[in-house]
Amino acid sequence: ALLIDRFDNSVKSQFDLEQVGLNFLGVIPSMNQMRSKGGRAEDIGNPDRCVFDFPNSAVAECIRTIRTNLLFMAPDNELRSMMVTSAGPREGKTCTCVNIAATMALSGSRTLVIDSDLRRPRMHKVFGLRNEKGLTNLVMDANVKLSDMIEKSEIDDLDILCSGPLPPNPSEILHTKGFERTLNRALDAYDRVIFDS
Repeated sequence: ALLIDRFDNSVKSQFDLEQVGLNFLGVIPSMNQMRSKGGRAEDIGNPDRCVFDFPNSAVAECIRTIRTNLLFMAPDNELRSMMVTSAGPREGKTCTCVNIAATMALSGSRTLVIDSDLRRPRMHKVFGLRNEKGLTNLVMDANVKLSDMIEKSEIDDLDILCSGPLPPNPSEILHTKGFERTLNRALDAYDRVIFDS
């Protein structure tokens, strides 16, 4: 047991993160159930839309704290774009991305969420959209307008760019001049651009 503990270098707490020189931005609690105003447990339904459906919940407050910490992490360099990723599949990238984007939009920033997961995109499912057009169209064709690919959400300042048709070579698509051009166009039109990877 002592050997296992000694050689275990995984991160388990805020203290572990700070020991390796990383900033702790916050924690998102489990989103299986929310407490209603009467204190009764209520099924959350879709955790990807927690900030939309339960804006006054403890989870939504934790996500707002993470948003604030992100924005004040480097006050001299304005955070214009960010990518949400993780070490493995099904760890909550899309959920985190959508909820942070919603809090940014609700605070007055024009925000674009881009589904750049070109293997298993989910953003269109979260918002009930069709994934017929999106990022890949913009990357492959310079004549396609960003505004023609954007979908609106129910939050005023939050727009969605789905992945679009899935290419056979997803990683190569993201290393092209077309992707760089698309990012620059998005940054010209929005205050914040968030990539779900």
